[in-house]
Amino acid sequence: MRKLILMLIVLFVSLSIAGCGGKSKEPEVVEKGTLNRTFKLIDDSGRESGTLMLNATGGAELRDADGNLIGTFTSGSASEPVVERASEASAEDKSSDEDEKIE
Repeated sequence: MRKLILMLIVLFVSLSIAGCGGKSKEPEVVEKGTLNRTFKLIDDSGRESGTLMLNATGGAELRDADGNLIGTFTSGSASEPVVERASEASAEDKSSDEDEKIE
């Protein structure tokens, strides 16, 4: 009986020492990233024809195979999204500048 009690005490002490003397936990590494997602656009022939990038704020950019901006999509309100083509945007900017000069 004494032998059993002695073995239990030794087991308890050794487990306590092993538990306290273990390696300390290293701080967790938090990976930083982006919520933007980019998708390749593939035509019927299997060639890459552009990219579509969706950002975390609800907007999107459409680019051709050369990386030129074709158009953007932004959420104007919950019911009415705003789609703007790159060529129309620059034409509208020019016309508004001309209107200001005329007045």
